[in-house]
Amino acid sequence: MLQLTLPAFEIALIVMIVETVIVSVLFVGWYFGSRQMKYRIHHGAVYSIILAHVLTVSLWMIPQGLLLVSMGLLNDPIGNLYQILHDIIGLLAVSLGAVLALVFLIKRGMPLKLLKKARPFMILTLIVWALAFLLGLTSFIITRLL
Repeated sequence: MLQLTLPAFEIALIVMIVETVIVSVLFVGWYFGSRQMKYRIHHGAVYSIILAHVLTVSLWMIPQGLLLVSMGLLNDPIGNLYQILHDIIGLLAVSLGAVLALVFLIKRGMPLKLLKKARPFMILTLIVWALAFLLGLTSFIITRLL
């Protein structure tokens, strides 16, 4: 298992807190916005979390992942399975979320036909994002707290 220095731990802790808030806002936006058909709340939550998440991914997670790879993350894929799965599934979640957000930014007015087609992808994105978060939390606990 790869250990990081204390400043990296402090940054990782801040990012973990931010990601916890992001996932919480995601589920609040889903529940109160989408399920209760308050789309303004839903869109506000989704657009803000995608922006915040893209920032945390690009400013911390990708550079950290590249550092871990250079330190030998792939030398022990079984020992680092949580991290590797988190990275792959997380990139999928961010990609799905960004594509969905772009589609609804381009197609204003939320046509019913588009909503029906996009709904399964929205649910998939929510599930994949939650899975990536849980894997990231597990990886955080294993690599930084144990």
